[in-house]
Amino acid sequence: MLPQNRECTWWPALASSLLTAASLFKTSSKELYRQPLECLIAALPLIIVGNLAITLFNNRNGYGSLPLIIRCLASGLVLTAVIHGFTVLLGASLVDKFWSTLSFSALVANITVFSVVNQLGITQSELYVRVFMQHRPSSNAEVAAYMQTISILIGAWLGAIVIPLDWERPWQRWPVSCVLGALLGQAVGAVGTIVLYLMPESEEDKRKDE
Repeated sequence: MLPQNRECTWWPALASSLLTAASLFKTSSKELYRQPLECLIAALPLIIVGNLAITLFNNRNGYGSLPLIIRCLASGLVLTAVIHGFTVLLGASLVDKFWSTLSFSALVANITVFSVVNQLGITQSELYVRVFMQHRPSSNAEVAAYMQTISILIGAWLGAIVIPLDWERPWQRWPVSCVLGALLGQAVGAVGTIVLYLMPESEEDKRKDE
């Protein structure tokens, strides 16, 4: 069994990554490559509900179940709007395939939100600013949340590189390659998180645990 660090936890990252892959490729009857919008619409409720269950079980700081659910869903909605806006600014059509872009944004937003909450819990906004805007994570949990978030976002962004290439492959359809990139990024973040937890604690982390 992997060791449990009091400062952070490893299994939600792995469970969420497996849940996302299973929802997109196994439980949905719609093939992602041929019907990406239908597949995302079918998979998103499973991903959100499954991640809520993982987060409630993990519950980093003993937050009440209903407030925790509300905060996660509200954060997911806000981040969906933000990612959708950035996706359009980076080249996605504002009107054409609007629902595909929105569904992709919702996927990336929700797996990101749950990755962060499972590591940091519901906490003060100053912590989020320091970790994600000032890029200064310090504890194992903060490093894990930062690493998972960056992996997901970079994976989704890199997935767009193959779209304009003249290969005529089904996975080049918008937003299939970006979904696959986000999924791969989530998996990389999960593996990196497990490696992080297997490393010996620093003296600073040990003092925080005491």
